[in-house]
Amino acid sequence: MRADTTFFVTVNCDSRPIPNQQIESVLYGAKDWLRWSPDTYLIRTNLDAEEWFQRVRKVLDPKDNIFVVAVDLTQKAGWMTNLAINWVVRDEAALPGGQ
Repeated sequence: MRADTTFFVTVNCDSRPIPNQQIESVLYGAKDWLRWSPDTYLIRTNLDAEEWFQRVRKVLDPKDNIFVVAVDLTQKAGWMTNLAINWVVRDEAALPGGQ
């Protein structure tokens, strides 16, 4: 089994609203996820980017865009809500280089 990875997932639906409810129904299959913005999520999973691309793509229209990329949480800076900060640092000790 693969180690957990955090992925940044972004969706662009130019011609319609983002189908967040459908996307989130798929993301419940991840170990954990956070909606970062209306079109962007962070997910924590032991599956790879291709698997998540295929899963989310099933609830999107063929004209919609999706991008899934691994995120290195050991390199971070910025301002976020407390909810987002807590999500990002919750498992920090388990990450390479974590404290």
